[in-house]
Amino acid sequence: MSYYYSPIDLLPYIFIVILLLVMLTTCTITEKKKSLIIFSAFFLFTSLRYGVGWDYFEYKDFITSGETEKFEFLSRLVLDIGYYADFYPLPFAIFSFLILIYTKIVIDRYSENITISWIAFFSIPFLFSASLSTIRQALASSLLLYSFTFAYTKKYLKFLLVILTAYFFHSSGIFGLLIYPIVRWKATRNFLLLLFISSFMMSSILQYVIFSFSFYNNFDTRILIYLRNSDNAKQGIYMPFLFYFLTLFNIYFYKDLVRFKPINSIFISLSTFGVFLYNILEFEPHSAFRIGGMFMSFWILIFPSYPKISKLLVFHKYMVSSALLLIFAFLIDSHIKAYLSGTLEKISFIPYDFWLLHLND
Repeated sequence: MSYYYSPIDLLPYIFIVILLLVMLTTCTITEKKKSLIIFSAFFLFTSLRYGVGWDYFEYKDFITSGETEKFEFLSRLVLDIGYYADFYPLPFAIFSFLILIYTKIVIDRYSENITISWIAFFSIPFLFSASLSTIRQALASSLLLYSFTFAYTKKYLKFLLVILTAYFFHSSGIFGLLIYPIVRWKATRNFLLLLFISSFMMSSILQYVIFSFSFYNNFDTRILIYLRNSDNAKQGIYMPFLFYFLTLFNIYFYKDLVRFKPINSIFISLSTFGVFLYNILEFEPHSAFRIGGMFMSFWILIFPSYPKISKLLVFHKYMVSSALLLIFAFLIDSHIKAYLSGTLEKISFIPYDFWLLHLND
């Protein structure tokens, strides 16, 4: 059935934006309660959805048919729960809960302003919006974010267990092993700048090394297939410039951000490394966006510090939040324009629908 875009389809997202702004402005609710309210709203939105997300119907078919052999062990287990329960919405609810709960744990523990971090999670393209489509990889990314806790506190076994869990949800989770050395090694601002600059020259070299290695060795075929598959990359031509701007902004104001909150040095290192991965994997945009995004997700813990930058005291929390929400608005607008022009065959975010109305489909 053909879909005809209507602005009224944006109402569910407008309601979320209103909720986030209310949580940002109210002073009568504690930060932890605000986080619980936002978490609950996001969970209801994601678990009750139908047809929202680029891969939704593909996953629905796998669940209803029981053909889940190609998936990683833990992902297969969750999808099979829906098959044996004869209730396809259940795996979507389980994935949504796990993605959001691990994100909530990290935000509650490390964010200076919990609401701004949730706004960042909602607005940054490879987080909330991506979790509506790539549910397995989004959960792996959330687990990598969670693994930081154990890398930071030197709990090696728990860190490895979380990374292993991420890997058994999605093979890209293996890249989370890189989090530990980045956390333990204190990179300087100059090194991070050098890392960022060098990333623009390393893509072709890495491309040659990866596929040469895969030819002569028994490389993990799931990771290789993941690296080769770029059919669904929908990042847009302007997204890299956003990544570069945020990286250079963090490096330029490195001292102010770290002076306000010392742990920001680690978050900046992790997110800068994410942009490094994004650039060197540019020969495969799909993987660059996903794998780099796993590390760039630590931006959600840096944004709350922006209003504290001494050189930008006018950079109020409302300005930071407005800038983030504009990013989301631009994302939605670009998808709508691409659909109306025929570039996209559908808009993965809209229209929003409830599975309660489609149990017999």
